[in-house]
Parts: sequence; C-alpha cells; structure tokens
Amino acid sequence: MSRSYDRPMTHQEYLKLKYSSQDDYERKPKKKKLKTSTSNVKQPTVSIIDTDVDFRQQIKRYDSDEEELYFGTKEEKPIVTAVIDERPIHMRTDSADRTKWKAIGGDTDSDRVKSPELPEQQQQKTERKTLAGKKAGLSDAKEIKKELVELKKRNEKAMSKLNDDISGKNAKTVFRDRKTGKIREIEKELKEKQEKDEQNAIEQAEKQAVYDRWSKGLVQREEQLEKMESELHEMSKPLARYKDDDDLDELLRNQDRQDDPMLAEIMKKREEEKSQDPNYKKFPKYRGPPPPPNRFDIKPGYRWDGVDRSNGYEAKYFAKKADREAIQEEAYHWSVQDM
Repeated sequence: MSRSYDRPMTHQEYLKLKYSSQDDYERKPKKKKLKTSTSNVKQPTVSIIDTDVDFRQQIKRYDSDEEELYFGTKEEKPIVTAVIDERPIHMRTDSADRTKWKAIGGDTDSDRVKSPELPEQQQQKTERKTLAGKKAGLSDAKEIKKELVELKKRNEKAMSKLNDDISGKNAKTVFRDRKTGKIREIEKELKEKQEKDEQNAIEQAEKQAVYDRWSKGLVQREEQLEKMESELHEMSKPLARYKDDDDLDELLRNQDRQDDPMLAEIMKKREEEKSQDPNYKKFPKYRGPPPPPNRFDIKPGYRWDGVDRSNGYEAKYFAKKADREAIQEEAYHWSVQDM
C-alpha cells in the first residue's frame, strides 16, 4: 500500500522506495511491548475525570508512523487555509477549466481558457513592436513602407509640438575642449588669435629691421647714406662747374691720398678735433710690434699678445701672390733682354 502527499519526497521515503520491495514497504514494523511486572506495581483504584472538558474530542491524534514519514520528526502537518493566486487577471482560470489537457476531436473554442473581461484598451489585439516602434516579425515590402511613412509622420508631428529650447531648433553649435570638456568660445578665440598674429607680425618686422641694419655693417651703411646725400646735393647744382666753386674746393680738400706726405698730420689733426667732442668715444689701439699682414689690412686689438693663432692661410696667400709677381717680372725681363 502506497501513500501520496502534496509535498516533496523525503530521504526516508526515497530509500524505502529505491532499495526495499513492495512487501517490505507495506509491512509495518511491529512495536515492541514493554514488559511490566505487575507484582511490584500497584493498580490504580481511583480515576479522576473532568466532565467539563473532553480532550479526546478536541485533540486529534495522528499516527506516529505517518508523522515520522512526513517530516522525519514527530510534528503535526501544516494546515492550508487558503490559496492566493498572484497571477495577472487574464492568466487566471476557473476551477473547472484548470486542466491543460484537450480532448481529441473536441471543439477548440470550448477547450480554450476563458479570460475575464478586460478594459477596452487591453481587449484590443496587441502586436509586438521593437524599441524603435516598428512592428516585430516578418512583414512584406508594402507594410514596411506604410509603417515607415506613418512613423515619420508621427515623429514630425511630435517634434512640431516641442519648443525650440527642448527640440534644439536654431541652436548654436557647442564646441568643447577635447581634454577638459569645457565649452569653447570660438569667436573669442579667433579674436585673440588675430590679435596675437598681428603682435607677432609687428615683432617680426622689428627684428627684420634690426637684422637688415646690423647685417650689412654700420660704417658701410653710413658711408652709403653720405654718398647718396652728396650725390643728391651735387644733382641740385648747375651742370657747369667753375674753379671758384666753394663746394668743389672743399670736396677736393677733404679727399685723402695715399701719396700725400702730410696724410699722417692730417689724420692726427682730425683725431684731435674728434677728441674734443664730449660724445666721441675713443677706444685704445694696439701699439706693440708690427703684426703680420692680412688681406683686409685689419689691425689687431689692443689686448693682442703678439702670438699668431691663425691657420696660416694669410701667409700662404701673400707667398703665392709674391711668387706670381716675381714670375711676371722675370718673364718681362726675359722678353726685353735682347732689345
């Protein structure tokens, strides 16, 4: 004899069902009776009965074997008072239609689960849609085209009702810094860049003017300016020049000639005149032994100690020049010796 309960199978039941035969399972173990000796125990002669309360009618005793089989311990079964169905309304069924089995050849309408009445919006046929609001599942080209047109109209209608602040219509483009994420002011940055470029252009022009001035030599530039001024002054004079012309006489007097015996005195006199000027800066000159010659006749500084630290190019240059002049002179003498 087997028993069925609306509960999971216990470990004791599983062992009996798996490893015991049907006879062993149905056979109940006999209870051992305790041997009591009646010789020493006195039999009760008086019993007290409470007539007001009858515990035998109010307390229901259960078989100890059934309690052990159900719980594994001698405890009473739980009492189910009610069942609460927490499913949605359209999924609940009546007690008569709880079975999920369908009769073969029966009416399909009668086998369907009758759903309770729902509101008008829930009674309408609901279709599965994607997150974009389109119909899910298979559709032909006409339905897809019609659905796209309706979706576009619906979106345009919804966007037309929004304000410009919400929809972003006619809004300015916001530029942000790539690293910090701060909003950039493009107009202000362009203005600052333009001002910076103009300032850089002015500074570059000043640097170029200084370079043009110092790259060509101050003395040569002053001589060039003096020459231009003198030429302009001479151009303003008449074409005919006479011997009593004061400007011509002064120009000829101020010219320096290498074969002039008084050139040293003239240079000394000019130096004295310049030294009388308070703004004139006089620099010391070299007064030691004569230095080796060079192509540009540049004198050494006043701190020179007399040691030639050049690579010897100037000496080779003058030696080559002297050899060439000697060969030319010898060739000339050879050409005229028979005359």
